[in-house]
Amino acid sequence: MSHSARLLSFLVLLGTLLTVAPARAWVETTLVSDGVSLDIDRAGRAVVSHELVLRVKGSPLENYHLEGVDQDAEPEGEAQAIQSSGGKSIGLLVTRGDDGALRFGFESERGLHPGTWTLRFRYRSDLRGRGLIRARGSWVELGWVGPRFPSGLDAAKVTFRMPAGVTAPRLPEIDTDADSMAYGEAPAASFLSTLRHGAGSDELELVRSHVARGEPVLWRLWASPSALDVSAPQAAASDMTVPSPTLPSKSAPRRALPLLLGSALGMLYALLMLLKHQKASRDAVGERAVLRALVPLAPLLRVALGGVLLGGAVVLALRFEQPTLGALTGALAALCGTYVQGRHERTLRGPGRWLPISLEEAFSGPRATTASCWLDASQGRGKLALSLTLVPLAVLVAVLFRREPYLGVLAALLLPLCLPVFLTGTRRQLPSGRRDAARRRLERVQRHLVRRTEFRCSPVGRFPEGRTASDEVRLRIVPRDPIAGLLSLELGCDEEVTDVPLALVLRAREGSPAHQVFATHVSFTRGRSSEERVAIIHPRLQGRIVSLVTELVALGQAATRQQASERATSGASKVARSSGIRLATPKLGIVKEPANATRLA
Repeated sequence: MSHSARLLSFLVLLGTLLTVAPARAWVETTLVSDGVSLDIDRAGRAVVSHELVLRVKGSPLENYHLEGVDQDAEPEGEAQAIQSSGGKSIGLLVTRGDDGALRFGFESERGLHPGTWTLRFRYRSDLRGRGLIRARGSWVELGWVGPRFPSGLDAAKVTFRMPAGVTAPRLPEIDTDADSMAYGEAPAASFLSTLRHGAGSDELELVRSHVARGEPVLWRLWASPSALDVSAPQAAASDMTVPSPTLPSKSAPRRALPLLLGSALGMLYALLMLLKHQKASRDAVGERAVLRALVPLAPLLRVALGGVLLGGAVVLALRFEQPTLGALTGALAALCGTYVQGRHERTLRGPGRWLPISLEEAFSGPRATTASCWLDASQGRGKLALSLTLVPLAVLVAVLFRREPYLGVLAALLLPLCLPVFLTGTRRQLPSGRRDAARRRLERVQRHLVRRTEFRCSPVGRFPEGRTASDEVRLRIVPRDPIAGLLSLELGCDEEVTDVPLALVLRAREGSPAHQVFATHVSFTRGRSSEERVAIIHPRLQGRIVSLVTELVALGQAATRQQASERATSGASKVARSSGIRLATPKLGIVKEPANATRLA
């Protein structure tokens, strides 16, 4: 392609990019506060004034709408948007849409620039004509439903101004019931009130600390009959509650839904617990072991109790809105499905011989296997089932948290309940599983030990008499610099200790330098012969096994060198005394104790 052709192509592309309409820019609006005042006359007609503080980010805001305003709202007067920094004012065009929301247009061509703006507007509404003012015993009750905000509000304030009556206005003395609270009404205790007396008028200011996303708040007060007239015929008081034409038909299903959901989840959890108990018990019997449940009850009773507790947790959290009690009940349900380390029969082993074996024979031999189970996360199928369970539940929690934060938090609290079914009562808690886990850990330690130059390590196996297969594998560690009196240093699996499977076996000849040096740090017992002494060391941290072996070898080698130096010094002293030469006597060195060789079997 020639230079002129490339230039022409570039100009065509540039012209296309300049003439194509730009994509819709990113705009973010955050409602900071909304101050509302209602000036009500004696006939129940009100002028509703709003001061809505809005924060704009990104591109200029071209339009805005407010949902949940009064049904008969008639905008009046001038409306304007005032910028907080600089005091710039822009006119507002307020119209009412077909859906009942107020829509705001801006006289500026580019709308509202990023920053904080205060939208001031007002409209008229006939409260008495809509049935929002009605007699309540010796009082007159006034109820007004505020607008809904898509992002919620940290603090909402409404000021009611009305003619002065014989008795000052106040908050209602009777709280709403539970069903009304579920659909937007709030108890009187959730409001703060401030009363001001003016010249011929009373002013009651109500403040609520938080308004949830999309929540229509019902503001109610009691006033004197001399302040508001209720003598005229009133319409049906449908606006005193949250606007919901299907409210009566949804009330019963909403109350029954937590019961149905709790029953379904409880039965599902009980079924999983029953299947897990059958599989875990079958594997334990096959290895002559007993797998114990954390809750010491009969299996069927424990399964039924776990299902009932989980169903009760769902009902408490959803139906009665008691999340704390629901979480505690769910935790008890999880404990019902938890298994702890069991017991197994131990038999004395017959005589056998320890012989060197190859790495393939030591670590690539057959492993103990059991039938794979979907409810055992220590096996492949169990890992897959746990992943297929947790991932959709995590997505559900995220979706619920964005739409209904309360339901999202409840789902997040109930999410860990399935973990005990997958993570306890597994094959790793059985003897064969523990031996395989120790075998794999011994293989990893062997890879680290072969990299050290101060000693050599090789696997050895125990062969019972009359058998050709080993029943136990250990790592024999031999220092390259010999230690006087050290018979062997072995690393193996101690089945008596379930939480720390690997142990270090130190064998030394009685009275030898190695026995004398190590006896100050560990406790020895009688070994296989009358001259052998054995110490078993259980490291506190399995990750420090290599360091422990290195420290023990260094300790023995340092002691051997020190004793050799003492013998040489002693011989030189005898020669010097016979020849009359005076020599200086060196001080004994202090050997550091191994860091984690204190807890012994």
